[in-house]
Amino acid sequence: MSFDDINRRAMWLIGKASITHDWMDIIDDLVDLRQKVWREERAARKIARARNFLRIASFMFGLGVALPAFGAAQITMTTLGAGTVNSADQKNLSGGSVTCVFTQTAHTGSPSSTMSIQGKDPGGSGLYYTLITSAAISSDNAPTAVAAGKGVQAVTNVSSSLPVPTAWRAAITVAGSATPIITGTVGCVVN
Repeated sequence: MSFDDINRRAMWLIGKASITHDWMDIIDDLVDLRQKVWREERAARKIARARNFLRIASFMFGLGVALPAFGAAQITMTTLGAGTVNSADQKNLSGGSVTCVFTQTAHTGSPSSTMSIQGKDPGGSGLYYTLITSAAISSDNAPTAVAAGKGVQAVTNVSSSLPVPTAWRAAITVAGSATPIITGTVGCVVN
């Protein structure tokens, strides 16, 4: 109930009081109404504090809580030559989808880079399998996104409907000719 609702109710009660002259009942009704609003506001503040706590816990402990911008992986590459760079293992405890964005900021040679989201074998082998791999990327400052997870519509080199396991990682593979070297970043988030 908003303060506008309280004001309307108060005006109605005051109008009622002028007819019935029962001021004590009117005052009791107004106090009850204000206490109800106070309880609702208090509950909203508690919910906001709980969400903030989950955001902080997700960030600090790598929990895959489905809150925006947390449970994120990031790879920053400076002068990466031909080869593959992997992020550390990330957690997806919520079972949500994962979205990764790669931005190549500079290059030399003729690079042909790809970004992928890889799941860790839940069977305990420690091996990784590819959920989605982007198309070849050769342009600077052109962000490229890939996504994987339940409910994601599968589109070749863009998204995969395969579920993301509890442990996953992002990977960048640089290939090409004329000694390719790139600089760039990859940022990922659990949705």
